[in-house]
Amino acid sequence: MHPIRFIDSHGFETDSWLPVILLTVILAALHSTMLPELLANYDDPEYVSQFAERGKMSENAARDQIAEMRRLAPYMGLIEAPIVVSAGIAGVAAVLYLISRVQYRKKVSYRSLFSMVAWGSLLSAIPLLINLIGRLIRPDLLLPTNAAALLPDSAQGTYFYNILLAVDPFLVWQVWLMGLGLAFICQETRQRAITSVGTMFVVMSVVNALTMTMAGK
Repeated sequence: MHPIRFIDSHGFETDSWLPVILLTVILAALHSTMLPELLANYDDPEYVSQFAERGKMSENAARDQIAEMRRLAPYMGLIEAPIVVSAGIAGVAAVLYLISRVQYRKKVSYRSLFSMVAWGSLLSAIPLLINLIGRLIRPDLLLPTNAAALLPDSAQGTYFYNILLAVDPFLVWQVWLMGLGLAFICQETRQRAITSVGTMFVVMSVVNALTMTMAGK
């Protein structure tokens, strides 16, 4: 169905928890497929040394903390997935709410924006599903859909690499659909709404890349 006709006929007052639940389940399932790799990393002596250095502790203390992390690792995906998904959707909806009130000067329902962002975020499930299926076929298989995959391994952790993580066709698609949703809710032109959503994601990507780069140093 054409997305604009779908928006016109359904609006955004429908239950928003279905996409939240779907994304949570997919993210938790992907985490479970990565668990053996994560546990193997905990046994790496170099990882122990780096962990101790970052935490400014002895290697014995680092091993104790890593042992606790290992114990909790199977449950972390179940705990983190709903928090990451819900907080991410709520945060984006909050920024769009501010844009609606401050830039467009429109009184809109936060619930409508949350629902719109939740349904639009289902597009992010596509690369997650691709990697989930890939890892079920071969545990070491990675199928990235972003432009950072074009860079050599030596570029990982650099600011340019972290910026390119956001250059993803599914993210562009998501921005476009959310722009249509924002235009419908605020009764604004599609071009203006898509520009607002796109600018928001660019700023968020730049800040996220900077944070990741600084955290990796």
